[in-house]
Amino acid sequence: MRISKTNLRSYLKKDSGNFSIMTALLIPVILLSVGVAIDISKAQSDRSRLQDSLDTAVLSYAQEFLISGDEPKGKKLAENVMTENFRDSTASLNLASIVKDGDNYIASGTASKPSKSLFMDIFGKDKIDVKAKSTVIVKISSITATVVPDVSWSMRGPHIASAKDAIKTFGEEMFNLPIEHKNRLSMAIVPYSGSVNLSKTPNGAQLLGSWEYSADMSKMPIKKQYYLGTNECENNIERQLMTPMINGSSAQIKVSRKSWQNVVVSQNTETKYKDEVQNTPNGPKTVSVPYTVTTPVYGMRCAPLSEIMTPWTGCVQTEASEFNPSTVLGTNSRKPIPPTVHSTGYRHCPPSVSAMKSNITNESDYLNTANGLSIGYATGHDIGLLWGARTLEPAWSGFFNQDSRPWNDDAFPKFLVYMSDGKSIPIGYEFSDYPSRSEGSIDQNTLSICSYLKDRGVIVYGISYSQNSRDIDVVKECATEKLHFHADLASLDDVFAQIAVDIKNRGIRISR
Repeated sequence: MRISKTNLRSYLKKDSGNFSIMTALLIPVILLSVGVAIDISKAQSDRSRLQDSLDTAVLSYAQEFLISGDEPKGKKLAENVMTENFRDSTASLNLASIVKDGDNYIASGTASKPSKSLFMDIFGKDKIDVKAKSTVIVKISSITATVVPDVSWSMRGPHIASAKDAIKTFGEEMFNLPIEHKNRLSMAIVPYSGSVNLSKTPNGAQLLGSWEYSADMSKMPIKKQYYLGTNECENNIERQLMTPMINGSSAQIKVSRKSWQNVVVSQNTETKYKDEVQNTPNGPKTVSVPYTVTTPVYGMRCAPLSEIMTPWTGCVQTEASEFNPSTVLGTNSRKPIPPTVHSTGYRHCPPSVSAMKSNITNESDYLNTANGLSIGYATGHDIGLLWGARTLEPAWSGFFNQDSRPWNDDAFPKFLVYMSDGKSIPIGYEFSDYPSRSEGSIDQNTLSICSYLKDRGVIVYGISYSQNSRDIDVVKECATEKLHFHADLASLDDVFAQIAVDIKNRGIRISR
């Protein structure tokens, strides 16, 4: 049938109400579409919040596991983080067990929650299931951490006792790691007063070579020119040198020397054998029985008899040229600090129980070293930091019999914790090859070493240890930005624990 333009025009005029009818029919559809869009948008918003909360929870799980090695504790922390961040009791969290994959740990988890719909229940769907998944990869690092504590005279009494406990707490926290991280952890303790005792370092005695008081008793020839070319051993000498000390008082440095004497310097032990007849079930039988013969070894020594059997204090004299930590000292290159150099009854060289120790790889060895901290005299910040830096310096790895770990490498993070209770105290005794030491020069050397370390990616923590909330300027300036702490007797333990946790967090490499 053919419809003319006139007929069509007439039809449209008759159906002018159709638009209103169509609009009325479409409004519910439009509203329903808007409602569905709102439900979907709400579900997407819920999923975004769920994902963010899950990411934070799984990250907390991984970090706690790497810090404490305690997986249940990590899961509990993650649950608390999830609850705190998401604040929705309908959400569920499922954390998988930590998986070891080569040099990595993998922590993962899923979360879900029902997102209540506002409009879609018209179609029988009253909720939308929202899900999220998160995975964190933790790379195993080889952490090196060195503690450089001040054990000078002012640290005596409760101060050194508190420091021992705090440094042990630090070690316990540091070794509280999963086995793979723990196996790659290398620690060092470098106590210092006027100097650093090297008697426990693998090759410390080699610096002395054949000098008097060498740790190797067989290498002690007569040396009449011991200190700076003098011939003082030809006569009996007893002298006193007065040096300024803390609070305006003075410290007495007593130098006692005796004439050369032919004395017993060691004992030579030899195993020999003798024939002896012994009764056996088969009758008498001659057997060779070992026995020990001990004979004294004599040598000429320029020292008081009371000091003869103390071959080496453990400390060496320092030269100005050494204050670049990369400079490696050669064999036979140093003179020792003699045991007769002391002030107020304390040697400038810390006692052997307070000797530095590097490349500590187990907790018991670390705790035994920390427990031996004892007092010396004077405060040579620069010498303490110098030997601390050397434990981190790749060029010195052979001296300490440890692996060479590179600078500025995320796989080999390095840390140094520097603690002192006071300013530099120079000692001007004539045995030093560095006679022009002063408080200013010591501080300058110290800050130069700190800059050297920080330029090479080492994180330096500084602890000003005092009872009057006073910062130690050189310690504060040495520390990496925002990593200077003040501590007193009551808080020192907590500060060291806080630093240990921070080191582990910084030393753990995490990626998604």
